[in-house]
Amino acid sequence: MFGPWCRETLIQVVVLLSMVSCVTATEIIDTCTNSNAPRGDTLNVSFVSADYGVSLVVDTVDSRSNLECILACTRNFRCRSSYFNTVDKTCYMTDTPQTTAGYTTTSSEATGYVTNILLPQIDLELESTYSQCSGAPCAVAGTCRGDCVNNEAVCIGDGFDCDEVPLFNVYQWSSTTVWGTNSGQLFTISYTKKSDTNGLYLFQTISYNKKSDTSGLYLFQTISYTKKSDTSGLYLQWVGTLRTGNNCGGCAAQYYFTIDNAECSDPDAINWSEYHPNARDHHKIADFFGICNGIGAGSRTIGLHVRHLSGTTNNYAGWNARSRIIIAETEGIPGTATCESLTSFNIQQFTTDYYASTRDENAHWTNTYVKRASDTSLRLRIAVNLYEHGDSYCSRWYFKFNGVECSDPGPLEFVWYVRGDSGRNAHRGYSFNGICHGVPAGTVVVTFHIGICTGYSRNSPHTGWNMITHLLVEETRLGQDISAVLTAQGTIARLPVYNRVQSYWDSLNNGNDVDSNIASVTYTKKSSLSSVNVVWTTNMLQLNNAKCARWYITFNGAECADPGNIESVLYERDITHATNADWHQPGMVEGICHGLAAGTYTVTLAVTNCNGYSGGNAYTGWASGTFAMIEEVFMGI
Repeated sequence: MFGPWCRETLIQVVVLLSMVSCVTATEIIDTCTNSNAPRGDTLNVSFVSADYGVSLVVDTVDSRSNLECILACTRNFRCRSSYFNTVDKTCYMTDTPQTTAGYTTTSSEATGYVTNILLPQIDLELESTYSQCSGAPCAVAGTCRGDCVNNEAVCIGDGFDCDEVPLFNVYQWSSTTVWGTNSGQLFTISYTKKSDTNGLYLFQTISYNKKSDTSGLYLFQTISYTKKSDTSGLYLQWVGTLRTGNNCGGCAAQYYFTIDNAECSDPDAINWSEYHPNARDHHKIADFFGICNGIGAGSRTIGLHVRHLSGTTNNYAGWNARSRIIIAETEGIPGTATCESLTSFNIQQFTTDYYASTRDENAHWTNTYVKRASDTSLRLRIAVNLYEHGDSYCSRWYFKFNGVECSDPGPLEFVWYVRGDSGRNAHRGYSFNGICHGVPAGTVVVTFHIGICTGYSRNSPHTGWNMITHLLVEETRLGQDISAVLTAQGTIARLPVYNRVQSYWDSLNNGNDVDSNIASVTYTKKSSLSSVNVVWTTNMLQLNNAKCARWYITFNGAECADPGNIESVLYERDITHATNADWHQPGMVEGICHGLAAGTYTVTLAVTNCNGYSGGNAYTGWASGTFAMIEEVFMGI
């Protein structure tokens, strides 16, 4: 089909296509396509006669040659095929591959060239050749391909429908080690995950570093992470138990991340803080995160530190629960497309150091977000420091979109009620995660408000004390089964995140101290190669003094085995007066579990006493919504 000119330029065109393909990943799925099946790694150029007509045109440009027309098509993210008219020198671009049957002719008689840049992602004939695709496992017929190495079906999307790579190179560190400032021990752990049959590649070196200095700064551990892109943002998250100010009234401390021994400055630090007015010993779940920009590719040392803000605090991390640090890269330059094949995209971060006693349902913070697609929901995550005081007071923090609270599935809210305890006056970092449906495309004004809980009187809450507030907003499609995309070279590249679902309960109000099934979600895991990320947001209480409650996740009744339990604890102790802390406060149970086979799971939130404790008094889901988000994640790609 190709003349000498086409053969000489074909390699150049294919190389350029690989450069402009918008969604990329480091793992290419081996579909073991036989030689008789259609191929996508060569350009399909046809010579057509004068009576050929092109339809579904998305754009036209003037071109001097077919090569120039092809290159113009590769630069238009909607273009799948081009038609170059040699008579009027016009390039027509279409969003679907063209069929030229009945119009092909010899090169000498042709008045145009049709070039299919990308073969159809929907191909019933090709799908039928894969045994893995029997039973039509994909929502859209014809989009199934067989991963012959791992012997499982893959539902593919279009690699040209998005102009960004929103999240990639996901890594999770996990440990049950505990750290305290009175330790000077240093030890390291090295971890190398090499290429295996599933094509995943991950190399990490981890070291835990315990050392203190006279300034009160303390380094808990360092993690070596290999960053792949110069332009991406670096996402960091801590999930685990933290304590500040043990038996120290008026004491406060701040935990913070460093990257290569420096705090993030673009846009802001990633930190968490807590203040106690009276002598307490509180070990409680802390979940904080943020994205740091301007970090180059290469090996990066991630550190977690703590410093005194007031008093001489006795700080402790990792007590009686598994800790996690989650690291990933995010798109540094967000695109403009609607990214129909992606579960998550258009991730944007907003930060502020604003601290105020906002109340009376007023907006504490306002941000503007441009939602690109009409068929997506909005996911919001916030890490923020809250303050409440007094006896029998309750404040409510919540979001509005263009002046209206979310109604589907319910308000994105979290509440904090305080009663009892000798020092009802605390500043503490908390986090929230929830997804709202029905927000239209276009400019969305996202406002963060503070008011009172239903049935309670006005009080004086504070927001943002000594902690950078991080808000992440993203578009998401729930239930999307597309786990890979067809690239310009005809290869199939795996996507890091897919198959996300959310469940919601309005005010669970579960008062059981021990309950193996507070709430559950039926979830179908599609790939045996992926890990499962669970993010469960609810309200938690552990009432009795010097007691401890533990919330945890099970899969078909069993806790995660690799790397270990997904869990959060609350231990409340009033050292001075031994009074109970009747605090209904925001809580999270979050983590990534590896090694779960494909299949249907009952994913459950449960509660019990902490290891070594009895007589706890737990309460879950008080006076606010509970959100559970579950998704599949391919680590390291």
